[in-house]
Amino acid sequence: MPTPETPRRFIARVEQNAHAEAVEEFYAEDSTLRENQSEPRVGRELHIANERKATTHDDAH
Repeated sequence: MPTPETPRRFIARVEQNAHAEAVEEFYAEDSTLRENQSEPRVGRELHIANERKATTHDDAH
């Protein structure tokens, strides 16, 4: 069970716009994510890549 400090650290990373780093630090290697009606993404490395892609895309605007 995580301590109360764990979600605080996660939230702090997200608030710093360090989304990929938060995923790398807090998600399990075999984690699964599903966004809206998309097929699930399986694996932390795919989640990190997706966050980096989304962040790069957001910075371009």
